Amino acid sequence: WYPTDLKQRARVNEYTHWHHLNLRATGSMLFRAKVITPRMELFIKCI
Repeated sequence: WYPTDLKQRARVNEYTHWHHLNLRATGSMLFRAKVITPRMELFIKCI
């Protein structure tokens, strides 16, 4: 599925790197808001 033409490969690499970076950044913020922060608040209330 990977192109043999160097320009097309560069475009595929550009897209996959961009997609990975943005998905990871957004996903980590969502994970923190939905999972980490509520558990931290619960932990602080118990202290």
